[in-house]
Order: sequence, then structure tokens, then C-alpha cells
Amino acid sequence: MKFSSALSRFGSLTLASWLLASSAALAFKPSNVSTRPNYRRSGGTRDPIPGCIANPEAGQSLTALVPETTSLTTAAYPDLQWFLPENSASYLEFKLYQITSDEDLMPVYQVAHALSGEGGIATLSIPQNLGIAPLQMGTTYYWSVEVYCEVGNEQADMSVFGYVERVEANTALQAQMDAARTAVEQAEIAAEIGLWHDAATLLTSNLDSPSALAAWQDLLGAVELDDVAEEPLL
Repeated sequence: MKFSSALSRFGSLTLASWLLASSAALAFKPSNVSTRPNYRRSGGTRDPIPGCIANPEAGQSLTALVPETTSLTTAAYPDLQWFLPENSASYLEFKLYQITSDEDLMPVYQVAHALSGEGGIATLSIPQNLGIAPLQMGTTYYWSVEVYCEVGNEQADMSVFGYVERVEANTALQAQMDAARTAVEQAEIAAEIGLWHDAATLLTSNLDSPSALAAWQDLLGAVELDDVAEEPLL
């Protein structure tokens, strides 16, 4: 598959040359595994900012924290993230589907969450203890977040969606990750070969570190999500 060639190219680098390059700002290089476009920002004519956003003049709305096209992970149960500004919305629904060979959507997981009104970046970890099968290698999944301002709405007031695919970590990649000294260095390796969710999870799990915080902001900036790069984690 196309992704394996990217791993092979990275595996040919020496650790010393990578450590020298890593002194620069974190860079994210999307893979060409898939060209499915993500719908990252709720808003505009399709989905105007609703009245339950506390400060609509700021122009912020529901935002999926992913690159412009299909995001990649090596995780069987990846973390998925989005930003929601301060709001008075009632609840949100998260849905995950497997895309079949016939391009149909097969339900995998769905959950609803009440909202506190607090703005920030939310992380949903796909649970491992509910009988949910791990993401299959080389299979594309569709996920969505829909926000409802009021209970009883038939249509979501805000929505975003994205595509995620699980790929295999080869031995060269694993060796590089094992040799990395910090979570930030591991995240830089992941970002360099397009593993969006691996990099994001490594960084957001260590934001008490100034270097991880700076790298997280770099990661979001690399995919033109600078406007939410300094938002707090919920």
C-alpha cells in the first residue's frame, strides 16, 4: 500500500539526522493513502453558526481537529478530537462507521454526551471494553460530531465529520519510536510520516510540558487550525 513506502523512506534516515531536523518546528506531512475530504468546520451557508454559541462574533464554531483529508493512525482504538466554543447547547452525538467495500456505512459506535457549556478541545477515546472491534488495517472509517442546541431537534445545529484509517507500524518505525527520548520526539516522528492521531495523542497527553504544548500548537498550525491552537483541553 502507498503508506508503506512512506514508512520505508523514513526508516532509511539515521537517528542522528532525524534528531538534527527535529530541532525545527514540528511539521506534519499528510499521506496520500486517501483523498477523502474531511468536513472540519461547521459554519457558512451549509451550517450557519447557531444562537447557542456564546460569542458568535468571534467566528468560532465546532471544528474537527484533523487534516484536510483522511487522517491516519496505528492505534486500534484511536483518540478523536474536536473544538467547541463556549455555548449553551444541550448535547452532542458522536458516531463512528466502517465504510464497506460497497461504500455503505456500517455502524460501529455511537454515544451522546450532555454539554456543560464550557468551550475547549474535547477528546473521545474509542472504548475497548464495550465489545467494539478494533479498527481494521487498511479500512476507512467515517466519524461525525453533531451538536444540538435544544433537546428534540430533528436536525443538528452544528456538525463536522472526518475519515480515519488505521495503518500498520513497520519495524523501522517502531525502532525509531523506541529510540526517541521523549513524547515530543515520538510525536515529531509520527507527524513526519502523516500519523495524525498518534502525534496528537502523544502531545495532548503531555501538555504540562512546555515543549509538548509548543509542538501541539505547531501541529495544529501545520493544518491551518491556528485559531484553536491555544484553546484548553476539556
